[in-house]
Amino acid sequence: MNKKEIYHLLKRYHYIIEAIGNGETEAEIFISGRKENIQIDEKIITFVDIVQLIYKNEDNELIKSFIDKNVIHGQTNTRVFADKPLDKSTYYDYKSKFVDIIYHCCISKGLVTWEEILEERIS
Repeated sequence: MNKKEIYHLLKRYHYIIEAIGNGETEAEIFISGRKENIQIDEKIITFVDIVQLIYKNEDNELIKSFIDKNVIHGQTNTRVFADKPLDKSTYYDYKSKFVDIIYHCCISKGLVTWEEILEERIS
């Protein structure tokens, strides 16, 4: 799992947790008229657990609110930072740090391979 995949899963997170809540083994998602299926396997369950743990442990209510609106309820980035007292760059800084924490947790849980880590670019 790389950061691009993390962003991809975060955009579909609310569909994934809905499918898990319904006991389904696959999240069926329709975005812009295209169908996508995400298999609910141990990797996805671990990813969901990581996001929930980070959300639960966040002390900053503003950041917690952005995670709730953008990730858990699936609102667009533009909608979230328009509704909150954040400028665009601060919002994206928070989101980047959030993804970095998820990525580090995924590494520690064995969801990221050595090769995927080496494929990351500095710039």
